[in-house]
Amino acid sequence: MSTDFELYRILFNENWADNFKQNAERFLAYVEKLYANYCAFTVKRPGLGLFFAIFIVFSAVPILCYIVFLTVSTIVIIDGALCLGLLILSFIFGLAGLVFSIALICAFFSTCVVCFWVALTLAITRFIDGYLKTNNIGL
Repeated sequence: MSTDFELYRILFNENWADNFKQNAERFLAYVEKLYANYCAFTVKRPGLGLFFAIFIVFSAVPILCYIVFLTVSTIVIIDGALCLGLLILSFIFGLAGLVFSIALICAFFSTCVVCFWVALTLAITRFIDGYLKTNNIGL
């Protein structure tokens, strides 16, 4: 068995650890580049930058956690062949994670709607107050 692997490595001259390291370095460089672009974007448009950051925290992260948890738990259970009960339990936990992430998304968007109406009310109030002060109208 090891001779087949040695022959394969000699023929194709592949070292999976080096390939993995190179791919990880490329991925980290790409993430650093994206982060630098995001920082430059938030300097120009701080409101949108904050919105994207909140959106990622409240929607993308829980969904990714759900996908990773469900995948890992399914792989562990199927590879270990423990029992059907654990598979069902992991599915329930994964489904609970999905429901939780959907609840977080709904909370995020409802918070955005409330903040929008509060900001709109403050803007209208500021406009009316400015108009009254400009025209010397006292109430």
